Amino acid sequence: MSRDGAMPLAEAQREMRRGYRGGLHGQLVSAALWAASAACGTWGSHQLAEWVLVIGGFLIWPLTALALRLAGGGPPGRANPLNVPGMLVAFTLPPGLPAVLTLAHFAPRLFFPAMLLLVGAHYLAFVFLYGTRLWLLLVGAMLACGYTLGWVAPQGFATGGWVGAALLAAYAVTGWRHVVGEERRAA
Repeated sequence: MSRDGAMPLAEAQREMRRGYRGGLHGQLVSAALWAASAACGTWGSHQLAEWVLVIGGFLIWPLTALALRLAGGGPPGRANPLNVPGMLVAFTLPPGLPAVLTLAHFAPRLFFPAMLLLVGAHYLAFVFLYGTRLWLLLVGAMLACGYTLGWVAPQGFATGGWVGAALLAAYAVTGWRHVVGEERRAA
């Protein structure tokens, strides 16, 4: 704590990284959701895939919190000044969903590329919240894949869903390893 009792930014960011295990649980929950949605798009219908990802997206935080508690951890303490900005970042996604769903109504194959762009842009704020540029890897990969799948490579409907799931799962492990390495260096 600083002399005025406020938590220094670097300490708050470190607490975010440690509390959320570098994004491990949240990204694994997200990866599972994207995989379920992609499976619905592959073997079901594109409408079902869209609704699984959109409605399921509202369950990411509760499922992440549950996973953290089951793993013996939990979110940062209430005194962390990044809790409120972190909550506000979550509210950046819903305003973009009507545009994505409208686009998908007229061009279903663009649903997952548009979601990759929307979610990738959402993760940009995590660079600040977690205090590490490592999140730029996920941001860059999601934006590049969203753009490529949307404009350059007209693949089947669910390709972007499977790509999103793979990117999120890979980042979960990368972020977790970063935090574990940071903790070892600090010990």
